[in-house]
Amino acid sequence: MGEANVPLFHADLWPHRSLKPSGAAVVFGLYALLATPIVIKAAIHGFWPIPLLMGLTLAGMLAAYLINRRGGRMLERLELTPRALRVERRMPGGAVQRWRFTPGWVRVALAERRAGDNRLTLTESGRRLEVGGFLSPDERREVADALNDALTKARSAAL
Repeated sequence: MGEANVPLFHADLWPHRSLKPSGAAVVFGLYALLATPIVIKAAIHGFWPIPLLMGLTLAGMLAAYLINRRGGRMLERLELTPRALRVERRMPGGAVQRWRFTPGWVRVALAERRAGDNRLTLTESGRRLEVGGFLSPDERREVADALNDALTKARSAAL
């Protein structure tokens, strides 16, 4: 492996998911536990829409959780070598997108959008790529600072 291929910076970025499968099991279990007496009493008294609506609520919560969980499988990989900044985005469905930027030309921009929010973009020769859109504003700031530091080192090493 030559010096041109030695990584100067490497980051794997993925969405944070605060509700783990074990936590989801607790949430759904508690819902079922609390809903069961209500469903039974409503069914006994002939209020058939209540069990139906509570079942639909549980199904909707489960569907939303599974969709959110699938989105958490996204991955963005940034790798900087003296010759290239490579960005690889792996989508939840398995599709992979790749971009390549030249360290001497790429610019890292952290633009403020709304109060407390920002957008991290890589720009080169009219091409623009947003990275880390799923990160918190502070995490995007950390990535931008670390990447800018690594790009500065790569540019000074190229001179």
